[in-house]
Amino acid sequence: MGTSTSQLRAYSPVLSEVASSTVPSDLTLIADKVLPKVQVDGKAYKGQVWVESRRSYMGQPGLNLKRTGLAKRPKINSGPPTLVDYSCEERGPMSEIPWDKIRRSQFIEPLVVRETKIVVRAILIDRELDAANLLFDPNKYNASNTAALAALPGGSGVQVGGVGATEVKDLLIARNLCRVAAGGTLPDSLTLGWSVFDALRSGTDIRGYIGDNTNRMALTDDAMVGALSTALGIPKERIFVGSAMHETANPGQTSAEEEIWGDSVLFHYSANFSSIPVEGGAQISPITAVQICESLENGPGITAYRWDTDNPPATCVAAAESRDEIFLNVDGAGLNTLGFLVTDCVA
Repeated sequence: MGTSTSQLRAYSPVLSEVASSTVPSDLTLIADKVLPKVQVDGKAYKGQVWVESRRSYMGQPGLNLKRTGLAKRPKINSGPPTLVDYSCEERGPMSEIPWDKIRRSQFIEPLVVRETKIVVRAILIDRELDAANLLFDPNKYNASNTAALAALPGGSGVQVGGVGATEVKDLLIARNLCRVAAGGTLPDSLTLGWSVFDALRSGTDIRGYIGDNTNRMALTDDAMVGALSTALGIPKERIFVGSAMHETANPGQTSAEEEIWGDSVLFHYSANFSSIPVEGGAQISPITAVQICESLENGPGITAYRWDTDNPPATCVAAAESRDEIFLNVDGAGLNTLGFLVTDCVA
């Protein structure tokens, strides 16, 4: 039996474990939590989503519902649904691993396994970026559904942590603007970037929701989520903090990393959703945006592939998924009208 390079060169399992710990955890990714998923098969990779108009359910002015004797029943005009287009596109990175690199690898786990994790992670980061770019881009919102924190109507006019800031009051104002834009339905979800979440923990306003004085300085992440839940009336499990980062420099250049979710806050709707039909028809509930996923060879989600090539001798690994992220409630210009986005929250 031949001797591998790993048998000739000494390595430290302890240091290898330390190196492994620098890999960001998938737990930092929130796209799958923020965006409800709808599964479609290959034939339905492209199509339209029917979105029910809430106007049909909010009464009809000028219509007298009273009737007596043989009077005709008053007719209600129920509006047609809105049609929103979607088109799933495949994301499919790959890695070509030369056999001599496999033979010489010092990693504890097989190099093929490591490279597969890398290509899968690339898809997960791409998914996270797409979700953040959809939900946190103010240019994709109707003007009445977004505002910079310092310009929030009726707000303190100050960013989080600034002199005179009233963070909870400002968030409650944004929540109410979201409610008004949704015909009176309070938002069930809150998504915010890590920089905003971290800055809020030192805000005087938020500390009033922590509890007794002895705990006000111990603002752990869980305590912060609990305080936001208490202050805003949103369940803890529906408060999502985007802490993931991504690389922005091309290979060979000096590394440059930045936050994916930035410094925005979004009140939105995502909790009461099911793509499974219920008795009596489809479930009707307000949903800001969804992720539509096309089933590939291995079904829904990410599919992995592996093959060998002789020129050069190498093993190739790849991963793929096909999806699209869309807003469900849009105006004539295609701008989102359900939810409220607060931008530029931290100096």
